[in-house]
Amino acid sequence: MAISASARHHLFRKLEDVLGPEDAGTLMDSLPVGGWENVATKDDFRHEVRTLGAELRQEMAEMENRLASKADLRDLEHRIIEHLEMRIDVRMAASQRSTIAWVTAMNATMLGAVIAAIRL
Repeated sequence: MAISASARHHLFRKLEDVLGPEDAGTLMDSLPVGGWENVATKDDFRHEVRTLGAELRQEMAEMENRLASKADLRDLEHRIIEHLEMRIDVRMAASQRSTIAWVTAMNATMLGAVIAAIRL
């Protein structure tokens, strides 16, 4: 139950009569203003720390999951890039072989034409 300002003042006056003004002031300063129901206990703090600890562990687990997902995505990205690079290399090699064959055929044709021109 909260203590009103007038009730505190009345108590101070009674204590002042019994203890004197200095000791009455010291005692009143040590009492909580709103009453004892507003004072947190060790159990309140323990509960709060446990709750915050559980929330923190949950958030850390979620972050670990997100980081693992990002790592999986990066791994997948690297594998896709490697696959595409391999396909590009295969196509470039095929294109080079085709170009070499075409150039060789053109050279053979030109050489044949030159030989034929010389025989005439």
